Amino acid sequence: MSKAATYIRSLVASWAGYGANIIVMLFLSPYVVHSLGDARFGLWSLLMSITGYLGLVEIGVRASTGRYVNYYLGSRQSHRVSAVINTSLIFYCLASVMVMVLAGGLGLSFGYLFPKIDPELSSQALWILLMMAVNVWMGLWGSTFGQLLMARDRFDLINVVQIVSLVARAVGTVLVLSWGAGLLALSGVLVFSSFVGLVGTVWSARRFGAPVIYSRRLASWACFREIFSYGAWSFLGNASTRAIFYASAAIIGVMLDATDVAYYSIGLILIDAGRDLVAFVCRVITPDIQKLAASSKAQTGRVMMMATNATMLIAVGLVGGLITLGPQFIREWMGPQYGRCGEVLVIISASQLGVMANFACNTSLNALGHVRLVALIFATEAALNLVLSVVLVWMGYGIVGVAWGTAVPAALCSGLVTMYFGCRRTGLSIRRYVMGTVGRWLPAFAIYLPICLLVHRWMDGDGWGRLALQILVCTLVYVPIGLLVLVPRGQLMAALNSRRSRMAMSASKQKGAIAPLERAET
Repeated sequence: MSKAATYIRSLVASWAGYGANIIVMLFLSPYVVHSLGDARFGLWSLLMSITGYLGLVEIGVRASTGRYVNYYLGSRQSHRVSAVINTSLIFYCLASVMVMVLAGGLGLSFGYLFPKIDPELSSQALWILLMMAVNVWMGLWGSTFGQLLMARDRFDLINVVQIVSLVARAVGTVLVLSWGAGLLALSGVLVFSSFVGLVGTVWSARRFGAPVIYSRRLASWACFREIFSYGAWSFLGNASTRAIFYASAAIIGVMLDATDVAYYSIGLILIDAGRDLVAFVCRVITPDIQKLAASSKAQTGRVMMMATNATMLIAVGLVGGLITLGPQFIREWMGPQYGRCGEVLVIISASQLGVMANFACNTSLNALGHVRLVALIFATEAALNLVLSVVLVWMGYGIVGVAWGTAVPAALCSGLVTMYFGCRRTGLSIRRYVMGTVGRWLPAFAIYLPICLLVHRWMDGDGWGRLALQILVCTLVYVPIGLLVLVPRGQLMAALNSRRSRMAMSASKQKGAIAPLERAET
């Protein structure tokens, strides 16, 4: 199978899993919100945010494992892959103890940390966080085995397992809420579905992933030091990323209340889903970028540009749709009382355009070993995010202030700064990169956004039918804009010529197969 075909297979599989998540989110989220109520859903969102911090005990080993697995495969040192995997698994066994201790400590002190949360709700936090800690441990183990599948470009198997786990979670959630169970039962469903996913991932990796010898003897302190030398800075980057995405809920929980956490979290649901959709485009190319980093920095830069254009082909259409149609979608989806979530959605969505444009730059910097630089960029963004959000909430801007506190640092750090260093470290001219990427997606967005606004204003109205029609029209308008503006003309013509060649070859083969039959009949 050609590399292009492999990318397409991986991307289609990733989007299939993404589509399943979107379907579940669309139907399940309103049910969960209305079943739990704003206060309990706000507590659930806050606990999920805290759980994101528990994952920091992996101190960057997750990212480091993926980097070194592909790096050693690219440099043909397959024996080092086994050492990395075994060292990673043993480390996670030890880290699981720390996760449980941290979860217990946070649960016991939850009422003191968040005094504005109803004490009756706070009393449930301990057992829920302990269940979440088990879920974190299984996620870490699953990520290690998942790296072996990604190294073989088996994103299809990864997504099959994720869909099975998703179905288990969705069915379990509906059952426990329909029985009137609370947040503890809901966390039990999450643990069960993660266990299903872990079993499926381990089995798939051992059968179809990159070959590995499993033995405790292959794990070593020297290998851990190597992993940690990369992972320590990756840890700082992960901590900063979690602060960027999860600290907002904590700030709102401390300075405002649980209901405001719910409103802010609902506004972020569509953004998180959109980021995942776009990230899949870059993610399927990540193993090859990591392998190229072991041999050719120049080739890494060229693939980075290609990945950026492919990413923005999806991102421009998505962000334009979120800004113009997202607020109405939330009103139809959750109810008119959640209309103010739309302002949060619009503010953060606008900043994500620049962030998504540099997914490939971030991946390339990590693959080339510049993990310290990436970590410092994210740490700066997290610090600016925290300070600006607190100041704006203190000034009375509420959740809208938190949204601006998230959006502005993201546009500066994950946007402009990451792009600058991505070009410098891969040897690309900044002018060449800007002309080849920003010079394409920015005009496409400038053309597409006003059209979306006109469509929305022309077809404005309540109801899913009217909204679906707006989405369809905007999509049909964007397809030619995206192909003509974002896809380089040479690549577009090469794709068309390749398709014509395949059709001609297929017709020739069919004619060659029919000719003997015609002679036989004669």
